[in-house]
Amino acid sequence: ALFGNARAAFDHDELKESLLIIDDMGMFSESEADMQAYKDMLLKNILTRADESMKQKRYHAALNFYSILDNFPVGSSLNISLNKAEANKQIGNYPEAINIYQQLYINGYQTVSFYTEMGDVYETGLNDPERALEYYKKATAVATKDYEAIFGKAYPILVSAKYIPLHHYKLFMKLANAHYLTGEYKASLKSLKWPKIIWPDSSMNYIISGKCHLAMGDQQI
Repeated sequence: ALFGNARAAFDHDELKESLLIIDDMGMFSESEADMQAYKDMLLKNILTRADESMKQKRYHAALNFYSILDNFPVGSSLNISLNKAEANKQIGNYPEAINIYQQLYINGYQTVSFYTEMGDVYETGLNDPERALEYYKKATAVATKDYEAIFGKAYPILVSAKYIPLHHYKLFMKLANAHYLTGEYKASLKSLKWPKIIWPDSSMNYIISGKCHLAMGDQQI
C-alpha cells in the first residue's frame, strides 16, 4: 500500500511526498529490488529537475528541488552545494550563499573559484569591496601557486593566455577593480601589469587603468 501511495504521489508531481513515503519504508530486500530501483529513479528525477532549473535560471524552483534532496546521497554533493550557493546569490539571499561557501571551505574546498565567488558575493551582493578584495587576493595567491607548480617561478614569462582558464582572467580584473573601488589606485595599476601582457587586447585592462589615473589626477592618460 505504501509503495502504491508513493507512486501515486509521484504521478501527481508531489515529489517530496513520494520520496518521504518511500524513504519511510526503510531498507529494501533483494525481493524488493523494484522498490529500491523506484527510489533511485525518484532521486535522479528530482536532481535532474533541479539542475535543469539552474540552467533555465529558475533559481527559486532549483532551490526547492535541491531542498527535497537534503540528507539524501545523490549526485555530486559539491556540485549541488555550488549550485545552491549560486542560486541563493542570484535571488539576493547573500547570507545563505556565504554560509554555503563557508561550509565548503571547512570541508576543504579552497580553490580559485571558491575565493572568487566569495569575493563576488561581497562585491556585487553586499557592496563591500574591502571584504571582496581580501578574497580576490586569496584567489590570486592560489592561482599563482598553481602556475608555479606547473611552470616554476619563471611562470610570468612562460605562461600565455591559452594556458589560463577564463575565470582567472575575470579574477585578475576583479582584483584590480576592487583595488580601485577601495582607493588603492597604485595597487590596482600594479596588479594589471601582468594581465596586460597576457591579455593585451582586453579593454577592461585599460578601462580600469584609465579610471585609476583619472582618480589620481593624471588627465594625460
